[in-house]
Amino acid sequence: MLIIIISNLDERRTDNFTHDVEYLTTEIMKNQEYHKIKLSQKDGFGRFYFIHSSCYEIHYHQDVRPQHPNEETKFIQTELYEYNLVNGVNIPFKIVERDLETGNKLSELITETAEINPRFVSTEFEIQKVKSIM
Repeated sequence: MLIIIISNLDERRTDNFTHDVEYLTTEIMKNQEYHKIKLSQKDGFGRFYFIHSSCYEIHYHQDVRPQHPNEETKFIQTELYEYNLVNGVNIPFKIVERDLETGNKLSELITETAEINPRFVSTEFEIQKVKSIM
């Protein structure tokens, strides 16, 4: 059984970002079974998520969007790999985006280390005063 919980804490602020959720089917990709979920936004755009049927990690999501603001729209698949457990949270350490029409890799993000809620020294975020040169 797959249970999806979506919560809006304050609809006044998040109304433009809410989604309709639809369970579509199970699908086989690379010899693995995935639950296919569709999230649709009010503006008509949406995203398909592929959730692994045994470990429940999101391994793929697909959407139609431009890769960069001045480019034309593409059907893009984001692949999430190399999940590592960090403080009880499973995080993908490798994310690859591909153009689904050509199969070309558009971008790749590799994470070497991750921390959840690390402690920061407040001086790391202080605004530095700039000396006037005039």
